[in-house]
Amino acid sequence: MRQRRKSRVLQVEGVESRLLMSGATAALPGAAALVQAEAAKPSRHVDLAGTMRGTADVVAGLPDTGQTYQFLASGKLTGFGSGLLSGRVRTVGFIASGQATGYLTLSSFRGSIVMKVEGPAQSGPSGLPTKLHFDVQSGTGAYRNLVDSGTITINGTPVVSHAKLPRVKVTLTFTSNPAKA
Repeated sequence: MRQRRKSRVLQVEGVESRLLMSGATAALPGAAALVQAEAAKPSRHVDLAGTMRGTADVVAGLPDTGQTYQFLASGKLTGFGSGLLSGRVRTVGFIASGQATGYLTLSSFRGSIVMKVEGPAQSGPSGLPTKLHFDVQSGTGAYRNLVDSGTITINGTPVVSHAKLPRVKVTLTFTSNPAKA
């Protein structure tokens, strides 16, 4: 004999008018004030200038969307010190025109800096441009609230490698834009 199932009517309850409780503010009484104070700190400009050397590997992907270069380099920049650079830049694929774009991260024991990079307008398909414009997006540690923009000049030499993916030996030269008053 089959049992009869009891049907339930589902209801949606609005939560917009309810107060959101946060465990962080309850656990740390001054947490909200600390977050607000940190966000209110003025940004500071620093000139990132100097040279980093390393490699850029061409990552396998769809040719229609352009090639992706994965960077790994080390060096010393004024305003940053010694550290590592890592990140990816995607070139222009099979489209009428576009620009290479990506993100590069500078890392050191003092913190990190994330930069958005963009190349000039190019017709597709195009290789890695020799110049990229950078804008600092965020920073951690000693580089928190950092502001800078400028140009990265890329010089590359293909490397004969036993790796399956093409590798380019690169020199990245940073030139900072003057600070705006």
